[in-house]
Amino acid sequence: MARDNAHQKLNEASEITLGVKGRKTGKDIPRPIGFVYVKQQ
Repeated sequence: MARDNAHQKLNEASEITLGVKGRKTGKDIPRPIGFVYVKQQ
């Protein structure tokens, strides 16, 4: 992904989903994370 495209996507979103693997079950568990993107110039 180009850098400008990544900045555009982050600017449009307010939440991303990180995936973690359960320690006991081994299942993938989605974890939504809210964020504020501030582009430094």
